[in-house]
Amino acid sequence: MPDDPNTPANEAVAAVNHGLSGLAKDTAYRVRVLTELTDTSDNTVKTTVASTYTKPVVVRHEAVTGWWIDNTPSYNPDISTFGRIFGTIDSNNNAASAVCTVNHASINCPPNTLISLNTDIPSTGGTYTLRVRTIAAGSSDGKLSGIIYAFPDNSSATRSAFRGALVSQRYFASGSDDTMYVRWKKVARAASHFESYLVQTKKAGGDWVTTVVEKTEADDRHGMSDWIDYELSADELRNCHSGLDATQLAACRANSASGEYEVRIRVRAAVGTGASRRELDGPNTVAVSTTVGGGRSGIVTNDRIDHIGTGKLRVSWDVPETEPDNVYGYRVRWRLADDPGAAWQTRDIFPRKFLRHCSFVSCTNNPRSVDLTGLQSGKEYIITVAVFDADGEGISVRAGGRHAAPD
Repeated sequence: MPDDPNTPANEAVAAVNHGLSGLAKDTAYRVRVLTELTDTSDNTVKTTVASTYTKPVVVRHEAVTGWWIDNTPSYNPDISTFGRIFGTIDSNNNAASAVCTVNHASINCPPNTLISLNTDIPSTGGTYTLRVRTIAAGSSDGKLSGIIYAFPDNSSATRSAFRGALVSQRYFASGSDDTMYVRWKKVARAASHFESYLVQTKKAGGDWVTTVVEKTEADDRHGMSDWIDYELSADELRNCHSGLDATQLAACRANSASGEYEVRIRVRAAVGTGASRRELDGPNTVAVSTTVGGGRSGIVTNDRIDHIGTGKLRVSWDVPETEPDNVYGYRVRWRLADDPGAAWQTRDIFPRKFLRHCSFVSCTNNPRSVDLTGLQSGKEYIITVAVFDADGEGISVRAGGRHAAPD
């Protein structure tokens, strides 16, 4: 009710927002508001009126997550006996400290602090597993699954070929209509230091299938020179290659490409010249999972707009309810509402600058928000959000009604 008793009851008043704490995750709640009507002469409570309960709302909860800042974790084989791992984490829990472990060694790794740990990988090769857990009030909040990198060997030849961070630090995959779309960050080395990228896919219960992508075939379709985009056809996913005879090729192509795949990126470099020349495949990146099936990935849900400052609006949304693993990006568009001829402005949103490892699936589709700045204060805008998948742009969803950027 308005503070001024002389204000008509139907006059618009500013909304009051309150936060509720101490709620249990994955639990549905109903909410209602109680209003006390008082006698203005003596302030005694005369009547308490309750609103109707809202529909059940499930408390959204994110389990322990770790964000690895761009270009980490990285491996340097020239430091210590078997090499050293460097990392910088940005925790999602500001009140928590984080502990990072590499194989059997551990170190405190608070947010935005560079840490390094020896890998203990023998010269014959092996893997290092990087884990994170967050600690609050002296007790463990949870532990993430490890980030596993595999090295073929740690010989002097491999050290020469893969010195430093010759591995893609950021990548992701999506899929639909028997096509997989893979996007990865170029390695932080001169192109002359390596020959090609290896996109490796493995269907559940199958073997790794390797597709060689020569570095000269980088496809920067989105105008981002540090990214490479590549589409894997159904034949590449099923490994229906020219080496098969006619019967084998027909049988291979008869199998569906749909299903759950693991995807990882490697780099191939050459060592030596002439007769001594040999090719080495660099370390594996951690595998990401994606589902390849029919149809597009759907539309975003639960879109919302927040006023965050003068001339600023924050647009946020949830992943599609169907096939969320097919998403590899989002397109946000906006224009002035009162001018149908106004030009649309566009932002394409791809994964954050952090490599995120989660203990549940849906968070791999972040980011799910974007801040629109430089808007005309007080002017209303129309805003839409669309999903990108392997087939291109999906259906645009209008985020609510008209939204005015605050003064």
